[in-house]
Amino acid sequence: MLEFIYYRKAIFDFNRQHQNWSLPDPIIYYIAKNPSTSKVYQKLIQSCKYFFEKNPILVLDDLIYIHEKKRWSTSHGNKLIDMKNISCKFWITEFISTNYCCNENIISSIIPKIYKCDAKMLCLDNQIFSYNDFAFLVPNAEDINFKAVTVMNENGSIVPFEKFFEAIPKIKYIY
Repeated sequence: MLEFIYYRKAIFDFNRQHQNWSLPDPIIYYIAKNPSTSKVYQKLIQSCKYFFEKNPILVLDDLIYIHEKKRWSTSHGNKLIDMKNISCKFWITEFISTNYCCNENIISSIIPKIYKCDAKMLCLDNQIFSYNDFAFLVPNAEDINFKAVTVMNENGSIVPFEKFFEAIPKIKYIY
């Protein structure tokens, strides 16, 4: 069975025909690297493998840190998917949570794996992270629930309340 899987992968990698686009290759490459929305990206990868090969992103509704298991997960349908062995980046569209987390830097550890965050709701507990990470996570947030969260400037000082609200223009509820 392992030989069959390897053989199929070899066919996919080496015998694939060149795609004939109606647009020049640099434009298609730009489209692959700069999707405008998560829905557009999903349509692109459903239509052609090229787009996922050039820019491997998983579009996820939610990203949840499960403290008991000490790992990040996402729910897809009714199944929990372990994120530990996934090497591509994530595009979060709805929800991020670190409820009941003891590790103060767990949100900072996942930021490099996130391609884009369009999450409308953030529930973070016991976290310390930079203002740059905060600004990356919240541009589309409408509902924020923070418990024992500290947002720091690069010099180590706590971000003033006014600057905190400048980064969240779409906010409706904050706790």
